[in-house]
Amino acid sequence: MQYTLTSKYIASRRPTPAFFRVKPSQPSSRLPTRFAPVVFSFFMASLVGFMMSLALTAWNTGGVGAFLLRALQAYAVAWPVAFFSVMLMRPVVV
Repeated sequence: MQYTLTSKYIASRRPTPAFFRVKPSQPSSRLPTRFAPVVFSFFMASLVGFMMSLALTAWNTGGVGAFLLRALQAYAVAWPVAFFSVMLMRPVVV
């Protein structure tokens, strides 16, 4: 099914403000697609590793004392493991 614009819609449409217009001469700010797996793995490992470090530190030692310091120390160990695990398992999942 194809939708077409009626002349009434086109006539009543307000012009787009200048700050929303993108000039074709502007360079693209997107990363090349070849970096997508690494960027995905970085963010996935960062979020999951930090949340798991918080949860497991709270479970094992409680939320008292230097909880945030212990959680960040656990995160420093967990992040590389999570990053390389995501890099390894991503081709299997995707």
